[in-house]
Amino acid sequence: MANHQQSGMPPHTPEILRRLKQYAADKATVTYGRLVRGSGVPPQSVGEQLSYIHEQICRPRNLPWLCVLAVSAKSGLPSPGVARATGVSFSGPGGKNLWETKVQEVHDYDNWPEVDI
Repeated sequence: MANHQQSGMPPHTPEILRRLKQYAADKATVTYGRLVRGSGVPPQSVGEQLSYIHEQICRPRNLPWLCVLAVSAKSGLPSPGVARATGVSFSGPGGKNLWETKVQEVHDYDNWPEVDI
């Protein structure tokens, strides 16, 4: 088994990726709290895993932005941390429409089972 900590991968990233892929397959979004429940990752810290998944898995492979499935229970949108990772804010004018488009791209992608660390 690879030592993910030495590779710069935040702890529990494979589990968070597995869960996000399941939500993608289910055509759903998930709150940060539900995403991390039982994973060992505090909800306020999951940004590390989401950023890693975006920067090291989705972006280099030209995959849809899996991290947009994780949302705040309060706003129903991704946090500012996701905006930093993606370079896109979902809170301004047109932000919700853009987020909905990005979520649809994730849901429409059929090859999530083959995506791994």
